[in-house]
Amino acid sequence: MLSDYEGIEVHYTRTDDRFLELSERAELANKLKADYFISIHINAGGGTGFESYIYSGNVSSATIAYQNVIHAEIMKAIGNVIM
Repeated sequence: MLSDYEGIEVHYTRTDDRFLELSERAELANKLKADYFISIHINAGGGTGFESYIYSGNVSSATIAYQNVIHAEIMKAIGNVIM
């Protein structure tokens, strides 16, 4: 869905069931000089639904605003679907 937006280039850290630490994924994003790093996954440990988290360290108000927009757009896209 992200590729549908103009000026967006999507890079995947994995497209199969290989395990990669989150730190390895973040390192790849840094090497790519990514503007945004989003980790999307399914709650496999018995949870349901959608959650979004933001880095708990020092982040700008713009980063928080982007997270809010992205979260809201994903919620619109999935509606009330229970995963």
